[in-house]
Amino acid sequence: MTTTTPRTHSRRRADDLLAAIDHATRAELEDRGYQGVTFDGVARRARTSKPVLYRRFPTRARLVAHAMAAELAAIPILESSGSLREDLCNALASLLGPARKLSPGTLRALLGEADPELMEDMAASGSAPVRKSLGTAIAAARDRGELGPAHIPEEAVLAPVGLLRSELLQRDVSDDFLDRVVRNVAVPLYTTLSHRGTGPGTPR
Repeated sequence: MTTTTPRTHSRRRADDLLAAIDHATRAELEDRGYQGVTFDGVARRARTSKPVLYRRFPTRARLVAHAMAAELAAIPILESSGSLREDLCNALASLLGPARKLSPGTLRALLGEADPELMEDMAASGSAPVRKSLGTAIAAARDRGELGPAHIPEEAVLAPVGLLRSELLQRDVSDDFLDRVVRNVAVPLYTTLSHRGTGPGTPR
């Protein structure tokens, strides 16, 4: 009679493996920059093989984009400070965190290698956590009476993000620049649009 011995080293679950790959990719990015990211390097850090990586990510751009999107999606929603301006500054600083770890050159290199389909995927994966964080800040401001009840179009909500993204591709985003975007663009824009059709004496 023969018996079988249970395997002591089972394969990692798919989500655990993917998390390890994302972590390894971000570490390679921070240590070596975009051009220094290789499938060999990521495979070693993640303790997996190159064929495993290639099955999931056919290009370096897709490998890096997924790692950045995963980090962005994991950013928690912050509690309200009681001020729209401060809430927006905190939310945007938190959302910018993953990209601020990288140089503008690294970000430009990623965009340069991304195909049109990946560009669409990156826009979709990036906009979801941004909309959620900013939407939470806007909702809290409405509850306090800091904003009016009128709908704020998504294009307007995301307008400050476009300014920050453009700055990121040129240079590091300073806290002062972030504050000016919130103070001079986001707050006045949201305030004006949220009070449309509500009568005189509304924006403040």
